[in-house]
Amino acid sequence: LTLGEEIEMQETWRDDADKCTFIVLARELCDFVDNHSFSDETSSLIQDDPDFPKRNKQAMVGDVNLFLTEEELSICSDENYGPAKKNDEGDGDIKKQAELDIMIAEEMS
Repeated sequence: LTLGEEIEMQETWRDDADKCTFIVLARELCDFVDNHSFSDETSSLIQDDPDFPKRNKQAMVGDVNLFLTEEELSICSDENYGPAKKNDEGDGDIKKQAELDIMIAEEMS
């Protein structure tokens, strides 16, 4: 995704109860208000600064997407991660509680 697409996706997910997106910023590239560096004090300043994300687009290096679900999975539902463990009843079906995708950008030269 482009940065613009990522921001648009995050904005559409803001009120969705089963999806969370966390934008990862390079601290050294962030434009903190009043020339503060990052600390516990500026952490609260960031929360009170609605323009912080838009003002710091250049600092984005990746994102973390968390998808909450109660989807039923079969024992062989995801071959990339190996077989699922049997549940307490021993029937091989499990409920997936969440899926986590982490994306970190690498600068292209």
